Amino acid sequence: MAEETQPKWEGKASVEIASLKAEQVWSFLADFCNLHKWFPTIDTCYQVEGVAGQPGLIRYCGSTTQTSSSSEGGKDGDDQKSSSTTTKWAKEKLLMIDPIQRCFSYEVLDNNIGFKSYVGTFKVLPTNGGGCEIEWSFVADPVEGLRLEDMAAFGDYCLQFMAKKMEDVLAQTTGTSVGMPCLEVEDFCNAHKWCPNLDTCYPAEGAPGQPGLIRYYAASTQVPSDDHGTDHEKTTRFRDFGAFSQAFIGKQCWRILKEPSLLATRVLKSCYFPGSSLLKAKAAPSDSLAWKSLIWGRDLVSKGARWQIGNGLSVFMPSDVECILSIPYSGLSLMDSLQWHFSKDGHYSVRLGYHLAAGNQYANNIASLRSRKICSCG
Repeated sequence: MAEETQPKWEGKASVEIASLKAEQVWSFLADFCNLHKWFPTIDTCYQVEGVAGQPGLIRYCGSTTQTSSSSEGGKDGDDQKSSSTTTKWAKEKLLMIDPIQRCFSYEVLDNNIGFKSYVGTFKVLPTNGGGCEIEWSFVADPVEGLRLEDMAAFGDYCLQFMAKKMEDVLAQTTGTSVGMPCLEVEDFCNAHKWCPNLDTCYPAEGAPGQPGLIRYYAASTQVPSDDHGTDHEKTTRFRDFGAFSQAFIGKQCWRILKEPSLLATRVLKSCYFPGSSLLKAKAAPSDSLAWKSLIWGRDLVSKGARWQIGNGLSVFMPSDVECILSIPYSGLSLMDSLQWHFSKDGHYSVRLGYHLAAGNQYANNIASLRSRKICSCG
Protein backbone atom coordinates (compact mmCIF):
# COMPACT_ATOMS: atom_id res chain seq x y z
CA MET A 1 0.00 0.00 0.00
CA ALA A 2 1.14 3.50 -0.72
CA GLU A 3 2.30 5.50 2.26
CA GLU A 4 -0.45 7.77 3.54
CA THR A 5 0.35 11.44 3.06
CA GLN A 6 0.19 13.55 6.21
CA PRO A 7 -1.58 16.92 6.02
CA LYS A 8 0.49 20.09 5.89
CA TRP A 9 1.22 22.07 9.00
CA GLU A 10 -0.10 25.63 8.94
CA GLY A 11 0.72 28.14 11.64
CA LYS A 12 0.66 31.85 12.36
CA ALA A 13 2.13 34.17 14.99
CA SER A 14 1.92 37.93 15.39
CA VAL A 15 3.10 40.75 17.62
CA GLU A 16 1.86 44.32 17.86
CA ILE A 17 4.32 47.20 18.25
CA ALA A 18 2.51 50.35 19.36
CA SER A 19 5.63 52.53 19.37
CA LEU A 20 6.81 51.88 15.78
CA LYS A 21 5.20 52.67 12.45
CA ALA A 22 4.83 50.06 9.72
CA GLU A 23 7.37 51.75 7.45
CA GLN A 24 9.92 51.82 10.28
CA VAL A 25 9.63 48.09 10.94
CA TRP A 26 9.68 47.33 7.22
CA SER A 27 13.02 49.13 6.91
CA PHE A 28 14.43 46.47 9.27
CA LEU A 29 12.87 43.44 7.60
CA ALA A 30 13.25 44.48 3.95
CA ASP A 31 16.89 43.29 3.91
CA PHE A 32 16.43 39.55 3.41
CA CYS A 33 20.01 38.78 4.48
CA ASN A 34 19.96 40.61 7.83
CA LEU A 35 17.92 38.03 9.75
CA HIS A 36 20.72 37.48 12.29
CA LYS A 37 20.27 41.06 13.52
CA TRP A 38 16.71 40.41 14.68
CA PHE A 39 16.22 36.66 15.09
CA PRO A 40 17.15 35.31 18.55
CA THR A 41 18.62 31.96 17.48
CA ILE A 42 20.45 32.93 14.26
CA ASP A 43 24.19 33.60 14.52
CA THR A 44 24.94 34.27 10.87
CA CYS A 45 22.98 35.15 7.75
CA TYR A 46 24.46 36.11 4.39
CA GLN A 47 23.73 36.17 0.69
CA VAL A 48 24.64 33.07 -1.31
CA GLU A 49 23.46 34.05 -4.77
CA GLY A 50 21.00 36.27 -6.56
CA VAL A 51 20.31 40.02 -6.52
CA ALA A 52 19.62 41.81 -3.25
CA GLY A 53 15.97 42.73 -2.85
CA GLN A 54 14.84 40.64 -5.83
CA PRO A 55 12.95 37.29 -5.95
CA GLY A 56 15.40 34.43 -6.41
CA LEU A 57 17.84 35.75 -3.81
CA ILE A 58 19.21 32.88 -1.69
CA ARG A 59 20.47 33.32 1.85
CA TYR A 60 22.30 31.03 4.28
CA CYS A 61 21.19 31.04 7.92
CA GLY A 62 23.12 29.26 10.65
CA SER A 63 22.84 28.74 14.39
CA THR A 64 25.74 27.33 16.40
CA THR A 65 25.40 25.79 19.86
CA GLN A 66 27.98 24.24 22.17
CA THR A 67 27.28 21.23 24.34
CA SER A 68 29.51 19.85 27.07
CA SER A 69 29.68 16.31 28.40
CA SER A 70 31.69 14.52 31.07
CA SER A 71 33.05 11.00 31.07
CA GLU A 72 34.97 8.83 33.53
CA GLY A 73 38.50 7.67 32.97
CA GLY A 74 40.58 10.72 33.74
CA LYS A 75 43.66 10.81 35.89
CA ASP A 76 43.12 10.02 39.57
CA GLY A 77 39.59 8.94 38.75
CA ASP A 78 38.48 12.49 37.80
CA ASP A 79 35.81 12.98 35.19
CA GLN A 80 36.92 14.36 31.84
CA LYS A 81 34.87 17.18 30.32
CA SER A 82 34.57 17.65 26.58
CA SER A 83 32.58 20.04 24.44
CA SER A 84 31.18 19.74 20.95
CA THR A 85 29.78 22.29 18.52
CA THR A 86 26.54 21.75 16.64
CA THR A 87 25.44 23.94 13.72
CA LYS A 88 21.91 24.01 12.43
CA TRP A 89 21.58 25.64 9.05
CA ALA A 90 19.17 26.33 6.22
CA LYS A 91 19.34 27.80 2.73
CA GLU A 92 16.29 29.89 1.96
CA LYS A 93 15.07 31.45 -1.29
CA LEU A 94 13.15 34.71 -1.57
CA LEU A 95 9.97 33.96 -3.55
CA MET A 96 8.18 37.30 -3.46
CA ILE A 97 8.74 40.77 -1.97
CA ASP A 98 6.32 43.71 -2.09
CA PRO A 99 7.58 46.95 -0.51
CA ILE A 100 4.17 48.61 -1.05
CA GLN A 101 2.23 45.97 0.89
CA ARG A 102 5.30 45.40 3.12
CA CYS A 103 5.45 41.62 2.84
CA PHE A 104 7.70 38.86 1.49
CA SER A 105 7.60 35.07 1.15
CA TYR A 106 10.43 32.56 1.17
CA GLU A 107 10.99 28.81 1.02
CA VAL A 108 13.56 26.45 2.51
CA LEU A 109 15.70 24.89 -0.22
CA ASP A 110 18.02 22.78 1.91
CA ASN A 111 18.62 22.31 5.63
CA ASN A 112 19.74 19.92 8.36
CA ILE A 113 16.87 20.78 10.70
CA GLY A 114 14.34 18.32 9.31
CA PHE A 115 12.17 20.44 7.01
CA LYS A 116 11.08 18.63 3.85
CA SER A 117 9.14 21.60 2.57
CA TYR A 118 8.59 24.97 4.20
CA VAL A 119 7.16 28.28 2.92
CA GLY A 120 7.04 31.27 5.24
CA THR A 121 5.56 34.76 4.88
CA PHE A 122 6.27 37.96 6.80
CA LYS A 123 3.82 40.87 6.75
CA VAL A 124 4.01 44.29 8.39
CA LEU A 125 0.50 45.69 8.86
CA PRO A 126 -0.40 49.18 10.13
CA THR A 127 -2.76 49.39 13.12
CA ASN A 128 -5.40 51.98 14.00
CA GLY A 129 -3.37 53.43 16.85
CA GLY A 130 -0.48 54.47 14.60
CA GLY A 131 1.67 51.44 15.37
CA CYS A 132 2.01 48.22 13.45
CA GLU A 133 1.76 44.45 13.63
CA ILE A 134 4.27 41.85 12.42
CA GLU A 135 2.63 38.68 11.18
CA TRP A 136 4.61 35.51 10.47
CA SER A 137 2.82 32.54 8.87
CA PHE A 138 4.10 29.25 7.48
CA VAL A 139 3.03 26.11 5.62
CA ALA A 140 5.28 23.07 6.07
CA ASP A 141 5.41 19.31 6.05
CA PRO A 142 5.39 17.75 9.52
CA VAL A 143 8.84 17.60 11.10
CA GLU A 144 9.87 14.48 12.96
CA GLY A 145 10.42 15.15 16.65
CA LEU A 146 8.45 18.43 16.64
CA ARG A 147 4.85 19.39 17.22
CA LEU A 148 2.88 22.08 15.43
CA GLU A 149 2.16 23.75 18.78
CA ASP A 150 5.90 23.95 19.50
CA MET A 151 6.59 25.67 16.17
CA ALA A 152 3.79 28.18 16.74
CA ALA A 153 5.05 28.95 20.26
CA PHE A 154 8.59 29.35 18.95
CA GLY A 155 7.36 31.79 16.29
CA ASP A 156 5.57 33.84 18.93
CA TYR A 157 8.74 33.99 21.07
CA CYS A 158 10.86 35.07 18.08
CA LEU A 159 8.46 37.87 17.14
CA GLN A 160 8.42 39.19 20.72
CA PHE A 161 12.22 39.20 20.70
CA MET A 162 12.37 40.94 17.31
CA ALA A 163 9.90 43.65 18.37
CA LYS A 164 11.91 44.49 21.50
CA LYS A 165 15.18 44.60 19.59
CA MET A 166 13.74 46.85 16.88
CA GLU A 167 12.44 49.28 19.51
CA ASP A 168 15.89 49.37 21.13
CA VAL A 169 17.67 50.00 17.81
CA LEU A 170 15.28 52.80 16.88
CA ALA A 171 15.73 54.37 20.30
CA GLN A 172 19.53 54.36 19.87
CA THR A 173 19.26 55.79 16.34
CA THR A 174 16.78 58.59 17.00
CA GLY A 175 17.88 59.41 20.53
CA THR A 176 14.54 58.54 22.15
CA SER A 177 13.53 55.54 24.19
CA VAL A 178 10.10 54.03 24.72
CA GLY A 179 8.92 54.71 28.27
CA MET A 180 12.08 56.61 29.26
CA PRO A 181 12.58 60.39 29.53
CA CYS A 182 15.07 62.20 27.32
CA LEU A 183 17.93 64.32 28.62
CA GLU A 184 16.75 67.91 28.81
CA VAL A 185 18.38 70.33 26.38
CA GLU A 186 19.16 72.73 29.22
CA ASP A 187 21.77 70.22 30.40
CA PHE A 188 23.87 71.30 27.39
CA CYS A 189 25.46 73.91 29.66
CA ASN A 190 25.96 71.57 32.63
CA ALA A 191 28.73 69.46 31.10
CA HIS A 192 31.09 70.25 34.01
CA LYS A 193 28.76 68.32 36.33
CA TRP A 194 29.19 65.11 34.35
CA CYS A 195 32.63 65.37 32.75
CA PRO A 196 35.38 64.90 35.36
CA ASN A 197 38.00 66.85 33.38
CA LEU A 198 35.92 70.05 33.06
CA ASP A 199 36.07 72.80 35.65
CA THR A 200 33.46 75.21 34.32
CA CYS A 201 30.71 75.33 31.72
CA TYR A 202 28.15 78.08 31.12
CA PRO A 203 26.06 79.57 28.26
CA ALA A 204 27.83 82.20 26.17
CA GLU A 205 24.96 83.24 23.91
CA GLY A 206 21.71 81.98 22.45
CA ALA A 207 18.45 80.71 23.94
CA PRO A 208 18.48 77.63 26.23
CA GLY A 209 17.06 74.56 24.56
CA GLN A 210 17.35 75.96 21.04
CA PRO A 211 19.78 75.12 18.20
CA GLY A 212 22.50 77.75 18.02
CA LEU A 213 23.03 77.86 21.78
CA ILE A 214 26.76 78.39 22.44
CA ARG A 215 28.43 77.22 25.63
CA TYR A 216 31.87 77.90 27.02
CA TYR A 217 33.77 75.30 28.98
CA ALA A 218 37.33 75.07 30.24
CA ALA A 219 39.62 72.51 31.82
CA SER A 220 42.63 73.38 33.92
CA THR A 221 45.70 71.15 34.06
CA GLN A 222 49.03 71.44 35.85
CA VAL A 223 52.07 72.02 33.63
CA PRO A 224 55.40 70.58 34.91
CA SER A 225 57.62 72.94 36.88
CA ASP A 226 59.85 75.36 35.00
CA ASP A 227 63.48 76.14 35.75
CA HIS A 228 62.44 78.18 38.78
CA GLY A 229 60.43 75.32 40.29
CA THR A 230 57.08 77.03 39.70
CA ASP A 231 54.01 75.07 38.67
CA HIS A 232 51.81 76.72 36.03
CA GLU A 233 48.14 76.19 35.38
CA LYS A 234 47.10 75.84 31.73
CA THR A 235 43.49 76.39 30.75
CA THR A 236 42.09 74.89 27.55
CA ARG A 237 39.35 77.03 25.96
CA PHE A 238 37.11 76.63 22.94
CA ARG A 239 36.50 79.72 20.86
CA ASP A 240 33.12 78.70 19.50
CA PHE A 241 31.88 75.38 20.78
CA GLY A 242 28.54 75.87 19.03
CA ALA A 243 30.32 76.00 15.68
CA PHE A 244 32.32 72.91 16.55
CA SER A 245 29.14 71.05 17.58
CA GLN A 246 27.44 71.93 14.30
CA ALA A 247 30.51 70.87 12.32
CA PHE A 248 30.71 67.56 14.19
CA ILE A 249 27.01 66.82 13.62
CA GLY A 250 27.57 67.74 9.98
CA LYS A 251 30.02 64.84 9.78
CA GLN A 252 27.23 62.45 10.74
CA CYS A 253 24.96 64.03 8.13
CA TRP A 254 27.64 63.60 5.48
CA ARG A 255 27.86 59.90 6.29
CA ILE A 256 24.08 59.54 6.00
CA LEU A 257 24.18 61.24 2.59
CA LYS A 258 27.08 59.15 1.28
CA GLU A 259 26.07 55.75 2.69
CA PRO A 260 22.35 55.12 2.01
CA SER A 261 22.67 51.41 2.83
CA LEU A 262 23.51 52.02 6.51
CA LEU A 263 20.91 50.80 8.96
CA ALA A 264 20.79 54.23 10.65
CA THR A 265 20.22 55.88 7.26
CA ARG A 266 17.38 53.53 6.37
CA VAL A 267 15.71 54.03 9.76
CA LEU A 268 15.96 57.82 9.63
CA LYS A 269 14.69 57.86 6.05
CA SER A 270 11.64 55.76 6.92
CA CYS A 271 10.89 58.05 9.88
CA TYR A 272 11.58 61.54 8.62
CA PHE A 273 12.12 61.73 4.84
CA PRO A 274 10.64 58.64 3.13
CA GLY A 275 9.95 60.44 -0.16
CA SER A 276 12.98 62.73 -0.43
CA SER A 277 16.57 63.08 0.78
CA LEU A 278 18.24 64.49 3.87
CA LEU A 279 19.14 67.64 1.92
CA LYS A 280 15.42 68.44 1.47
CA ALA A 281 14.10 67.11 4.78
CA LYS A 282 12.51 69.35 7.42
CA ALA A 283 12.02 69.13 11.17
CA ALA A 284 8.62 69.50 12.83
CA PRO A 285 8.24 70.99 16.33
CA SER A 286 7.24 67.58 17.70
CA ASP A 287 10.27 65.75 16.24
CA SER A 288 13.03 64.38 18.46
CA LEU A 289 16.00 66.45 19.57
CA ALA A 290 18.34 64.11 17.70
CA TRP A 291 16.54 64.75 14.40
CA LYS A 292 16.44 68.53 14.96
CA SER A 293 20.19 68.42 15.64
CA LEU A 294 20.81 66.52 12.40
CA ILE A 295 18.84 69.15 10.48
CA TRP A 296 21.02 71.81 12.10
CA GLY A 297 24.16 69.99 10.96
CA ARG A 298 22.62 69.38 7.54
CA ASP A 299 22.19 73.14 7.05
CA LEU A 300 25.95 73.52 7.38
CA VAL A 301 26.69 70.64 5.00
CA SER A 302 24.31 72.01 2.37
CA LYS A 303 26.38 75.20 2.15
CA GLY A 304 29.21 73.25 0.56
CA ALA A 305 27.41 70.26 -1.00
CA ARG A 306 27.80 70.07 -4.78
CA TRP A 307 26.85 67.34 -7.25
CA GLN A 308 29.51 65.80 -9.46
CA ILE A 309 27.48 64.66 -12.44
CA GLY A 310 27.83 61.05 -13.57
CA ASN A 311 24.75 59.48 -15.13
CA GLY A 312 22.55 62.39 -14.01
CA LEU A 313 19.82 60.21 -12.48
CA SER A 314 20.18 61.77 -9.03
CA VAL A 315 20.06 65.36 -10.26
CA PHE A 316 17.97 65.69 -13.45
CA MET A 317 14.50 64.59 -14.53
CA PRO A 318 14.48 61.26 -16.44
CA SER A 319 13.47 63.01 -19.67
CA ASP A 320 16.36 65.47 -19.32
CA VAL A 321 18.77 62.62 -18.57
CA GLU A 322 17.80 60.90 -21.82
CA CYS A 323 18.51 64.06 -23.82
CA ILE A 324 21.80 64.73 -22.03
CA LEU A 325 23.01 61.15 -22.42
CA SER A 326 22.37 61.34 -26.16
CA ILE A 327 25.30 63.76 -26.38
CA PRO A 328 28.52 61.85 -27.30
CA TYR A 329 30.96 61.56 -24.40
CA SER A 330 33.55 59.15 -23.06
CA GLY A 331 32.29 55.59 -22.63
CA LEU A 332 32.57 55.66 -18.82
CA SER A 333 29.34 55.02 -16.88
CA LEU A 334 29.62 56.88 -13.57
CA MET A 335 27.10 57.50 -10.82
CA ASP A 336 26.33 61.00 -9.58
CA SER A 337 28.48 61.81 -6.55
CA LEU A 338 27.92 64.36 -3.79
CA GLN A 339 31.05 66.45 -3.17
CA TRP A 340 32.09 68.96 -0.48
CA HIS A 341 32.94 72.22 -2.22
CA PHE A 342 35.33 73.52 0.44
CA SER A 343 37.82 70.62 0.42
CA LYS A 344 40.36 69.53 -2.15
CA ASP A 345 39.33 65.87 -2.16
CA GLY A 346 35.59 66.55 -2.13
CA HIS A 347 35.03 65.00 1.33
CA TYR A 348 33.49 66.81 4.28
CA SER A 349 35.79 67.47 7.24
CA VAL A 350 34.97 68.74 10.72
CA ARG A 351 37.88 71.20 10.54
CA LEU A 352 36.58 73.02 7.45
CA GLY A 353 33.01 72.69 8.69
CA TYR A 354 34.03 74.45 11.91
CA HIS A 355 35.61 77.36 10.04
CA LEU A 356 32.51 77.71 7.87
CA ALA A 357 30.12 77.58 10.86
CA ALA A 358 32.23 80.06 12.83
CA GLY A 359 32.19 82.50 9.93
CA ASN A 360 35.94 82.33 9.38
CA GLN A 361 37.31 83.33 6.01
CA TYR A 362 39.56 80.26 5.89
CA ALA A 363 37.01 77.92 4.33
CA ASN A 364 35.92 80.55 1.79
CA ASN A 365 39.55 81.13 0.76
CA ILE A 366 40.02 77.39 0.17
CA ALA A 367 36.86 77.30 -1.96
CA SER A 368 37.98 80.35 -3.94
CA LEU A 369 41.36 78.80 -4.72
CA ARG A 370 39.70 75.52 -5.70
CA SER A 371 37.29 77.33 -8.03
CA ARG A 372 40.15 79.14 -9.76
CA LYS A 373 41.98 75.84 -10.27
CA ILE A 374 38.85 74.27 -11.80
CA CYS A 375 38.35 77.23 -14.11
CA SER A 376 41.99 77.22 -15.17
CA CYS A 377 41.71 73.59 -16.27
CA GLY A 378 39.80 74.67 -19.41
